[in-house]
Amino acid sequence: DIGFKVKADATFSVTRAIQLDLHKYMTVIEEVSEHASKEYSLEKTLDKMQSDWNGILFDYAPWRETGTYILKALDDTQMLLDDQIIKTQSMRSSPYIGPFEERVRLWEKKLVLVQDIMDEWLKCQQGWLYLEPIFGSEDIMQQMPVEGRKFKAVDNTWRKTMAQLEVTNEVLI
Repeated sequence: DIGFKVKADATFSVTRAIQLDLHKYMTVIEEVSEHASKEYSLEKTLDKMQSDWNGILFDYAPWRETGTYILKALDDTQMLLDDQIIKTQSMRSSPYIGPFEERVRLWEKKLVLVQDIMDEWLKCQQGWLYLEPIFGSEDIMQQMPVEGRKFKAVDNTWRKTMAQLEVTNEVLI
């Protein structure tokens, strides 16, 4: 702290800095400047991370003659998620995160949630892909009616979920 306020606006000049004897406070000014610069860098990094998700869509394709879809080509999305989760964790440990701590925490929480949902979605897809051809057979449905009804319930949920991708397939909204 230099003991008085300095307003650096469009009218501030080198002449004014000399009049205020600011050169005597260079160490303090450099520390404040460095701190502000690092805060700005963190803020811009967070802004870029969030804007990187614009236009990132779930890719999906029809699955055989089932009338529904499956997710495909998620490697790039998962890599972006992993990368950004690591970056947000690193940002949270920065001593310059103060003004953005809550924003970074919420962003990390959102990324982790999306990652968890994608993991579960892919597990469900794997199970559905395995069971669909089995329970797609009328013979099996008659031989295993209880299991067939359970699969039908899961199948209906799967189809509704995948139909939502036609409405919006943005990964992050």
